[in-house]
Amino acid sequence: FNTYLYKKCPFYNPQNIGYNGNTSGLSLVSSQAGLETFGLTPLPANTPRTIKEQYKFAWSAYAIVPTRNAQHPTLWDLNLYYNYQPWLNQSYLNGLNHTLLRNVSVFQFSSAGNTIRFKICQKEFITQTEGITTCREKAVIR
Repeated sequence: FNTYLYKKCPFYNPQNIGYNGNTSGLSLVSSQAGLETFGLTPLPANTPRTIKEQYKFAWSAYAIVPTRNAQHPTLWDLNLYYNYQPWLNQSYLNGLNHTLLRNVSVFQFSSAGNTIRFKICQKEFITQTEGITTCREKAVIR
């Protein structure tokens, strides 16, 4: 299933997103029948297809949100928020959440070219006041 979808509107077309090839074989999102339904203009069988962009529809948005740790105010907890729809004017506070990691001292991410770098450090308490900090760094190539 190799096809090309683009939103049909006056200012958004294949040429102004960088596609300079033959546009006669492109499928376009021709109508929106509801919040979850799109009408597509189908291509005839055996028509050459080109992928320029790919989209996946999601029922929910996701956010990773650092929040202050109640027991250790210099540390953070990382929470995953989900089950909210910003396209319906909801914020992550309208969703559900789950704690991914507690006692985080560093949470950084940056992008350079096609690479996204993540760095996270977590403090593990050995005693009530003393702890060991462990860090991990990961690069993801898109």
